[in-house]
Amino acid sequence: MSVKQSIGILFFLIILAACQKPQLISDHSIRIEPYPALGNNIRGRNFQRVYIPDTLKFEKEISLNGTPTPVMQVVVKQLFFTTYNGYLFSVYILPPFEKAKIKISPASSAPPAFTERFCFIANERGSAGLTAYDLFFAHKMWQLSGYWSRSMPLVADSLVYHASLEGTLLSLESESGKIKWQYETGHKILTDISLSGRNLVSVCRNGLVTNMDAEQGWVRWQVALDAPVYIRPVISDKYVFIGSFNGNIYQIDLESGALLNKINLKQPLLQALAEDGRYLYAVDVNGTLHVFSTDSLQESWIFQMEGPPSAPLLVTENSVLLGSSQRWFYLLEKSTGKVWQKMKLPGRLASLPAVTSQRVFLPYEYNKLGVYRFKLFH
Repeated sequence: MSVKQSIGILFFLIILAACQKPQLISDHSIRIEPYPALGNNIRGRNFQRVYIPDTLKFEKEISLNGTPTPVMQVVVKQLFFTTYNGYLFSVYILPPFEKAKIKISPASSAPPAFTERFCFIANERGSAGLTAYDLFFAHKMWQLSGYWSRSMPLVADSLVYHASLEGTLLSLESESGKIKWQYETGHKILTDISLSGRNLVSVCRNGLVTNMDAEQGWVRWQVALDAPVYIRPVISDKYVFIGSFNGNIYQIDLESGALLNKINLKQPLLQALAEDGRYLYAVDVNGTLHVFSTDSLQESWIFQMEGPPSAPLLVTENSVLLGSSQRWFYLLEKSTGKVWQKMKLPGRLASLPAVTSQRVFLPYEYNKLGVYRFKLFH
């Protein structure tokens, strides 16, 4: 039996066992938002409505054949992620943590997106910039020739949104790959795009911010910032937040595009910002975590790591998880920044942590996935 057939059968049997058509689900007691696949809840990328106690206990180390891209995602009892060497991986989230992989592209630096049984993967090399993969039958449904990308695709309803390295924004039909609309920004896009309702927000390397009508493909507004940008925009209920290479954080009105506020942290921002509805979280290249009110941008508290950040931070209902290039992992109390747990990992944290029922999955260099267990609150 071929690898493709094996992975297809594994996915299919797990989906059948769930007794429902494939969808993002929570695992038992803990509610996990459907943040990876739907694309219209961008807040969820770095914020999950889960509670984590103040101590994690090591359970198992899993060997991988590549380093995960920045976001891992839970889909139907499996942890999915792409690796920089072009593999799509799945790890079952319960012991014995069976894993499977299949080669998708020569290289990928963007996380995948999901809708029902389909997976969408951006590629930065090869013949196709976007691949649609059928998880049921383990085969490629369609590919978008060219339009290479480092941006995570976004999925909403029956459409998939894609941003190319050269600055093209596209909306495609998810099942056929037919282009519905496309727009040329004229500048390179090195970050993920963000989607909230009909607002599709992108930011080019030179700081040009574009808000497109996601359904019709027309420009709602554009703003030219005064600094280069290498991290994705974050959309809250009323604002768009953008962190720049020169340490600026910009607060932009979501509806009008008006620049409402700008603060400077004096250090570059190269890791994604996080937002939970009340506070904005930003960690600079020196490893300083700043927490601000989303409305006023008044600083609430700060925390200093040992070393620069090595991966995006994760915010939960009661905690903040982050890792440094010195291999330190921190679990902080969310309201004050108090250190609940500090531990040395075998390698640098390489991706956004993934949280599921009683477990936290920490991918670290090189090619390892650490499984840490915690007890639920009573």
